[in-house]
Amino acid sequence: MKKFALLLIASAFSLSTYAQTADKVESVTVKANTSASYKMWPADFYQFKGSYELANGQVLSLTSQGRQMFAQIEGQDRHEIVATGRNSFVALDRQLKMRIDWQANGTVSGEVYVGGAANAKADQVQWTLYALR
Repeated sequence: MKKFALLLIASAFSLSTYAQTADKVESVTVKANTSASYKMWPADFYQFKGSYELANGQVLSLTSQGRQMFAQIEGQDRHEIVATGRNSFVALDRQLKMRIDWQANGTVSGEVYVGGAANAKADQVQWTLYALR
C-alpha cells in the first residue's frame, strides 16, 4: 500500500511538472524590414516629371535636379522625394507620399497623401488624401 501511495504522489508531481511546461508559450521575435529601397534612374523618373491637377484644384509639380527628385504642391514647400516602387514616391521628411498611375490611353490617376499635424505621443502623421485628376 505504501508503494501505491508513493507511486500516486510521484505521478501527481510528474503531471504538475508537465502541466507547468505545457502552459509556457514560446515567442519568436521577427524584425520588420525597416526600409524598402527601390532604385529609380533619372530616365525612369522622366515620365513622371511635370504638373498634375489634384481633386482639390491645387497643382502637384514633380521636378528633378541631377539625381535628386522633388515634389511641390502649389503654395506649399518643396519636398525631396525618393521612389518606393515603380510608380510610388515618399518625401524624405515624410510629409508627402504619392502614387501615380499612367493608363494605356495616356490619362493619369493616382493618390497624393499630404502630412498634417504630427501626434507627438504616437509619432504618427495625420494624412489628407487627394486624388489626381
